[in-house]
Amino acid sequence: ICVLLMVSLFSSNPHCLVLAKSELASNSFELELVSTGQIEVLPDQAEVSISIEFVDLNKEQSQKNCVQLGKNVKEHLVSLGINELDIKNNNSYTYPIDNYGENAFKTYANISFVAHDLESLNDILGTFQSVYIKVTNICYSSTNYDTYYEQAMLLAQKNALERAQRLYPTSNVKLCKIEEIENYYPVTLYTEYNPESLETDNLTPLKISARVKADFVIG
Repeated sequence: ICVLLMVSLFSSNPHCLVLAKSELASNSFELELVSTGQIEVLPDQAEVSISIEFVDLNKEQSQKNCVQLGKNVKEHLVSLGINELDIKNNNSYTYPIDNYGENAFKTYANISFVAHDLESLNDILGTFQSVYIKVTNICYSSTNYDTYYEQAMLLAQKNALERAQRLYPTSNVKLCKIEEIENYYPVTLYTEYNPESLETDNLTPLKISARVKADFVIG
C-alpha cells in the first residue's frame, strides 16, 4: 500500500491557522494554532451493495421468489470465496405497483458484502448483472484506517510546530499542549457501479485527515 505524506513547507501553510496570541511575562507569549494533517492511501477493501427486485401478481409469491434469489446470491458469493461473515442482508420491503394494467407486487431486497481482494472484484461483480439482480454501488475503504489516522495526527502536529517556528524563527518555540479536533472529512470512496469503467488497478486514493489545536509558548 502506497502512503503519500502531504507536507507543506511554505510560509503560507494552508494546513495551519493562527487562532490566538496572548502575552506572558518576560517577553514571552502563548500562541494557539489549528493544524491539519492529511495522507493519501490506496483502499484495500470494498463494500458492495446488490439490489434484488421481483414482481409477481401474488404478494406472497413475490416475497418468496425474492427471498430465494437472496439465498442464491449468498451461496454464489460464498462459492466465489467471499466469507459468509462478510455478507449481510439489509433492508427489504414489498409494495403494490401497476404492471401493464394489472395490480402486482414488487419486492425489493438489498444484500451487501465486503471484498478483501480487490484484484478479483471485477470478475465477481460481472457475474451478478441480470434482470432481477444488479450491483448498485461500491464503497472503498482501508482496513488500516486507525493506523493512518494516527499518522495524520502526527503530521498535523508537525505542521503546527513548523508553522510556529516559521512565524517566530528567532524565538524559542515550545509545544505545551496538543488537542484533537473533530473533523468531518470522508474516509471512504463511494462510487456507483459501472462495469465498463471499473478499474481496480488504478484506484483513487483515500484522503485521511486529522485536525489538532496546538498551544505553544514563544519566548
